[in-house]
Amino acid sequence: MLAPFDKETLSKYWIGRIAREGRKFGIGLCLVSQRPKRLDSDSLSQANNMIILKLVEPSDQRYVQQASEALSQDLLEQLPSLNIGETVIIGPCIKVHALVKIEEFKGKLVGTDPNVRKE
Repeated sequence: MLAPFDKETLSKYWIGRIAREGRKFGIGLCLVSQRPKRLDSDSLSQANNMIILKLVEPSDQRYVQQASEALSQDLLEQLPSLNIGETVIIGPCIKVHALVKIEEFKGKLVGTDPNVRKE
């Protein structure tokens, strides 16, 4: 993990600094995690926009809600029931919070393991 909540690392320092000061210089930052409660809270709280996929774990849900004042209790309660490809988008990037279905990518995936039987 590059920005862990429980220890100081050089990458955590720079991620936090970019999260706090990057907007002044036109620099964006994208934090991606399957376990948001393990992310540094300072870095996560600087995120203006969030694209949140299915979150079942209550502690992860609370952690994300604490980091974002825009995540209402109603939206939070919907997170465990999201299907594959469904997401909640919140923040200034969108006028109204939205539940969005992201279509499956039909192109060629690279960087995957080869199908040994087929090969």
